Amino acid sequence: LMTLFVGIEAEDPYSGQSAEAPPGNPTDQPADTGPPPQMRVWQNSDYFDTAISAFGLYVSLLGIKATTENTRQLAVKYFVCLVIVGVASNCYYYYLNVTAEERLASEGNKAVNPASLYTDAFMGILLPMVVWLLCIIRAYEFQRLIREAENEAEERVNAQNSTNDESTTSVPYGTAESLQVERGEST
Repeated sequence: LMTLFVGIEAEDPYSGQSAEAPPGNPTDQPADTGPPPQMRVWQNSDYFDTAISAFGLYVSLLGIKATTENTRQLAVKYFVCLVIVGVASNCYYYYLNVTAEERLASEGNKAVNPASLYTDAFMGILLPMVVWLLCIIRAYEFQRLIREAENEAEERVNAQNSTNDESTTSVPYGTAESLQVERGEST
């Protein structure tokens, strides 16, 4: 997709041609390599791919921020956004696989079997889907651990405040009067 933005010509990896020519005599005539490879034309579905990629970049930066700051709000936001971008990405590539299978069947004048069409398209995204699923599980565990840590910290603070409220007097903490009260001395 970035080759479309930058304008670099796409190379066919299956042509057997190397992208670089070996050095030779500068007076040699260039070998006929055939027609130049064609650059893929921008399609409407590329807008959706660009949006998914931009949102994915935002989610990755959000994940870095969430792991740096360790707050529940950022961890939950990262988890939810990761689920959204993962589902959108898998749906998009499933759509691309289905349309590619349909196009190949129509070019070869083959009958399209809907069951095998959708099964083949699903098999094409199975590995990326598993990777997304692992990332989503890790993000869920991260936000769960942050939530547990914040709850434990709140319980410790509440327990500490309740014991301090029972044992302290109205004298401000850290003054000479409070030290005398703690020692049992009277003024």
